[in-house]
Amino acid sequence: MSNFGRVRRILGRHGWGPFVFIVLVPALIWIIVLRYLPIAYLASLSVQTGAAGNSAYVGLANYQAAAADAVFRKAVFNTGEYMILLLAIQIPLALLIAVGIDSIKNRTARDTVLTLYFMPLVTSTVASAVVFVFLYHPAYGLFNFILGSVGLPTLAYLQNPTTALPAVALMEGWKTLGFPVIILLAGLQTIPPELYDAAGVDGAGPWHRLRYVTLPLLRPTLILVLVMQGLETLRMFTPVFAMTGTGSRTPGGPVNSTIVWSLDIFFQAFQNNRFGYAAALAMLMFIVVAGAMVLQLSVARRRSM
Repeated sequence: MSNFGRVRRILGRHGWGPFVFIVLVPALIWIIVLRYLPIAYLASLSVQTGAAGNSAYVGLANYQAAAADAVFRKAVFNTGEYMILLLAIQIPLALLIAVGIDSIKNRTARDTVLTLYFMPLVTSTVASAVVFVFLYHPAYGLFNFILGSVGLPTLAYLQNPTTALPAVALMEGWKTLGFPVIILLAGLQTIPPELYDAAGVDGAGPWHRLRYVTLPLLRPTLILVLVMQGLETLRMFTPVFAMTGTGSRTPGGPVNSTIVWSLDIFFQAFQNNRFGYAAALAMLMFIVVAGAMVLQLSVARRRSM
């Protein structure tokens, strides 16, 4: 008997069938209307010109145009670079912080430290971006003040194509650091303390306990955090728009050094009025995200067997 048949039999035996039906059907309708229908409409729009009031079927022309679009390729490259920068800095740092918080024995002190790391996550992204714009200011920013006070050359963080994307990634890495810290801390608390005691009896120091006990048992949680944070970077829009679009500057600059996938979709749809082409770019993003989720679920299922 299938799992669905077994669940249906249990619910019917306890008389919960009508109740479950009443509870689940509205939620199912909500998901279909707000999730799957927009995806279906997006897919249909991606094979049209998308012109307001005069949309025509163009087949795969929008996807062919995406393959030949140098700006889109630059946006995809920048998105990948941004993902690597963010994950390379944030995940090791989050792991070290989670290990440090987990070692705090006093519950009040542990919760206080965890709250301090989590607070930036619940603040406004635009507000955080504005604060970092002032910190990065070439003339009176705090970072250049520190560099100048120790005799180092100052930097034009958001005005230089080389440093603009890392500067945005640094802000986003600081703001969202609390999420991987909490997830990794939850994973650490599932590791039996007896394993650390046994490793200590065998003479293992802190580094060896981390390498041979913590990391192997924390691997599923690390994979989950990597996938979730990686997928979140694909949708990254607000930090770039808020930090590189200040004053008279165009978001995504300078010279497209910070244009990312979501920002390119925004420009194509609402600046160039190419809604069909923007829908094709969004469908490509959906395919990448769905593929990554399927891969993550298959890896997790294989490890749990």
